[in-house]
Amino acid sequence: LTVLSILVSIQWGPVGVALGVSAATFISAILFGAHGFRNTPVAPMDLFVASLRPSFATIGAAAVGSIVASNLHFSSPLAILVIMASSFGCAYALLLACIPGFASDIRLIKSMVNSIRSDKVRTPSHAPLLPK
Repeated sequence: LTVLSILVSIQWGPVGVALGVSAATFISAILFGAHGFRNTPVAPMDLFVASLRPSFATIGAAAVGSIVASNLHFSSPLAILVIMASSFGCAYALLLACIPGFASDIRLIKSMVNSIRSDKVRTPSHAPLLPK
């Protein structure tokens, strides 16, 4: 699928190949997810729904990055890369935090980490008690 996407999209240059490979990767993830999760309680739609918020944040951050890149007038590729990566990272974090459901995900992750910690951190009966 990836080779086919490269062959089809090579006529549009590096940007076309990047988009083609990205689309092939997305389609492959859906197909592999559907195959890998069969006979389990996880449906392919669950995988799709779980990836919506990060996908929207990535698309928005890429848009911000391209706007920033079009307004940069540096001769140093390293300076352009640092500025674009910083703008992408900040925009991604901001967009992900603004999309509904972020706070509930943080609470869920915090409770999962706490439950893992409480399960893993058990003092053996022969060990001295550690100060808290």
